[in-house]
Parts: sequence; C-alpha cells; structure tokens
Amino acid sequence: MQTHPLTFDDRTITVRELTVGETRSWYQSLVAGELFGDWVQETALDDIGLVDLAYMTDATPDDLEGLTCRELAEIATAARALNPAMFRLRDHIRSCAKEIANLVEGSA
Repeated sequence: MQTHPLTFDDRTITVRELTVGETRSWYQSLVAGELFGDWVQETALDDIGLVDLAYMTDATPDDLEGLTCRELAEIATAARALNPAMFRLRDHIRSCAKEIANLVEGSA
C-alpha cells in the first residue's frame, strides 16, 4: 500500500492508498448516510468534501478544517493519484444522483 506524506508548516498529513475492501466500506458507510459533514466541510473543495478526503488520510475532517483551500487541493490531488478507483466510484454515484434528480424534476 502506497502513502504520500504532505507537510504543511509543522503538520504532516499522510494520504494513503485504499484497498478494495476499504473502498467498499466507504461506499457502505455512504449508503448508510454516515459520511456527511456539515455544508462547509462538504463544499470546501469543488469535487470532494472533507469527510471523504479524511477517509483517505490520517487526519480527521476537523483536522483538515485547519488547512487552506490550496493545502486541501494538494491533499485531494495526492488522494486522486493514489485512489483512482474510489474517485471513479464517487463520480459514478454523483452522475447517477444527477440523473435521478433530473428524472424527479421531469415528473413533477
């Protein structure tokens, strides 16, 4: 399993490669509604919230709140490089959710 440590001032955050089983566990937690932070955490970056980003690091969402958007973007870039399968799954879920929302709007 690969890791990518990133240092910001005096804090090092390690991004880690997830196993297929960890990706499945993330998905199951998502489906169960357990992986939603507040709106600030969910919109800190354009395409990933702090709860999901923290899942791929040794930090908590609250730890990540202490970083700037530029620093969070560096973590997200490393997370994408180490976990392309998880990001594909996230993109697929978002795409399906948009399709469902469009269908619901069309039937209203």
